[in-house]
Amino acid sequence: MTEKNKYILSKDILEEYNSQRLEQNKNLPVCLAPWKSLRILPDGNITVCCHNNSYSLGKFPEVGLLQAWKSDKIQALQKKISKADFTYGCQVCYPAFKSKMFDSVNPNLYEEYPKNDDYPVILYFKSATECNLECIMCSEYSSSSIRKGCKTGYEEIFDDDFLNQVFEFIPHIKEARFSGGEPFLNRIYYKVWEKILETNPDCKISIQTNGTILNSEIKSLLESGNFHLNISIDAIDPDIYSEIRVNGVFSKLDKNVKYFADYSQRNNRILGITACAMKDNSNQYFEILKYANKNNAKIWFSDVSFPLINALWIMSSEALKEIIETYKYLKIPEDTQL
Repeated sequence: MTEKNKYILSKDILEEYNSQRLEQNKNLPVCLAPWKSLRILPDGNITVCCHNNSYSLGKFPEVGLLQAWKSDKIQALQKKISKADFTYGCQVCYPAFKSKMFDSVNPNLYEEYPKNDDYPVILYFKSATECNLECIMCSEYSSSSIRKGCKTGYEEIFDDDFLNQVFEFIPHIKEARFSGGEPFLNRIYYKVWEKILETNPDCKISIQTNGTILNSEIKSLLESGNFHLNISIDAIDPDIYSEIRVNGVFSKLDKNVKYFADYSQRNNRILGITACAMKDNSNQYFEILKYANKNNAKIWFSDVSFPLINALWIMSSEALKEIIETYKYLKIPEDTQL
């Protein structure tokens, strides 16, 4: 394979992937994010998804949200993806396709909802960096607590003009996704949630939270809208949890998870648990699986590649073999969805 074609899917893989897609998507491009989604980053950069941070459509406030949606850059990305070409910042998604792990490919996040040419149907906010934790695999880019010890910072760009631009999109979106930082600590997010509840109450609101923040305001908010929660949990052992999620206390998290699980069950919502897979918690995956089952939650593992010191693949072959042998003999529950 030439360097030029390194990240272009073969026709055979593309056909196999399309064969298992939703019927209405079988003849559409391999990833629909450039036709459905906008994502706003803390520095103002605007992208189309949570896995491509390098291909920017422009930077707010110099480029407006609607301007980015109508830009030549998004059209250029659409043209690439239409050819199953992942070279415009989408390289991270290529290996799963190449390995035919179709249930795990990131474009699955964009298979739902019909597209709207005039507006995105998904808005993804990663503009918040307020966070109470200092997770070892995180950085000052996403956590204000880590950033306290650094000289770097962010200019305050998410003002009333930003909110007005967001508010124009809200009547047209089907889902709004929020991550951070910790979303429940960001006051701008609360304003967006209030606007969604006021003008588009059926809109799905997905929140990626560390699960450590819960109060009466949040409980009232959740009961008022179509909220869906994903909770980041990287260990069940309290000591390992605190070593990874610095400032976090597992007993407090566990109490909150019980509330979130009950809320999700009462409202017929899917509760998600997300876990970072890294060497620091390599003995915890089965325990996290059992914990997800206990709380009637789905689970997603995300492999950590940065910082390198936390990545699984830097471990010695002997250590990796030991982990594999341990998991090989564990009995996975067969009477649950997981």
